[in-house]
Amino acid sequence: MSAPHSHIFEETRKAIDTWLGSVLSELTASQSIAVFGAGAYARYLAQQLKREGVRQVFFTVSVPRVTILDDTSVIALAELQHQQVDVILAGSLAEPEGQQLALRQAGIEQPFYALKGGAFLCSEPRDNPCDFEQLSALENAHRGQTFFAIGNGPSLNETPPEDIKSGIRLAGNGIVLRKNFIPDYYFLLEERALEHWQPQIQALTSPKIIASHLHFQHGSGSDRIYFPACFQSNSNSVDPYQFGIPSGGTIISTMLHFAVYMGAKQIVITGVDNNYCGDQKQTHFAPGYYTESRGRLEDEKAQQMALRQRKGILRAVKVAEINGIDVVDATPVQNNLGLKKVNFADFIK
Repeated sequence: MSAPHSHIFEETRKAIDTWLGSVLSELTASQSIAVFGAGAYARYLAQQLKREGVRQVFFTVSVPRVTILDDTSVIALAELQHQQVDVILAGSLAEPEGQQLALRQAGIEQPFYALKGGAFLCSEPRDNPCDFEQLSALENAHRGQTFFAIGNGPSLNETPPEDIKSGIRLAGNGIVLRKNFIPDYYFLLEERALEHWQPQIQALTSPKIIASHLHFQHGSGSDRIYFPACFQSNSNSVDPYQFGIPSGGTIISTMLHFAVYMGAKQIVITGVDNNYCGDQKQTHFAPGYYTESRGRLEDEKAQQMALRQRKGILRAVKVAEINGIDVVDATPVQNNLGLKKVNFADFIK
């Protein structure tokens, strides 16, 4: 029996193509269109524009890492006002408002179009690498157990995950830098994580739960379980294959949703400092967490990141509580989540 169609993939493609058709009905094929972004969604837009016969399409990003992507030019945002561009399309599903603000601050006034409600759609419309049977096998796989959703904040050194002797340990991103810790499930949401730690991730023996937009970079494998990722969700139930898993701007939100899906009785959060102020070298448990130069974030930007993550985490906590699951916070610093604080040592025996 063939796997059912994924609702979120079908709805995503339908919504994008309908919106794009509406935009193109106001333009001509000879006009020049810039797509602000270079992620999976932005690349799908550029692909569809070319299929519709638009002859001048290019990507624009704040800081280009390449000059050509999918046979399409990539230019810096600072150079955009020197280009002959008629229309700009938001290449972000999560924060088109932020993109529009960035354009205005750069003095770019061309018409800007964004897909409404995009945060509820799949961030990878090009391909569906998700296996229905793999995802279904996770449902209630650890029913009644305590789950640990482990972040990568500096306080993690005060609550070392290596000390956790029981329960199900969920961790991701740069947790591979901790040589004596192997999570029960490793989560991967960001392309940047692959750029920094691909050898360590490849060597990891844990099952890897991965956002579908990373399939192009990470490929298939028996240890890789892909799920459709979105940024927000209205659902209080968890069905990864059909409706996707919201990131909420942080990998912790994704872990919480999967803990609900896998049957957690209780979830303990740790290493979630939710603080991006100050030197960026001090926002993770390891000073060399990111190898590229990262200076101080502007206070406003840092506060926006913390607020976005707080909203994402608390939305996931609400889903857990609606499903009868208690969520507590063993992070030994103030992180403004407002969750019940507990002593890490009481849960690691």
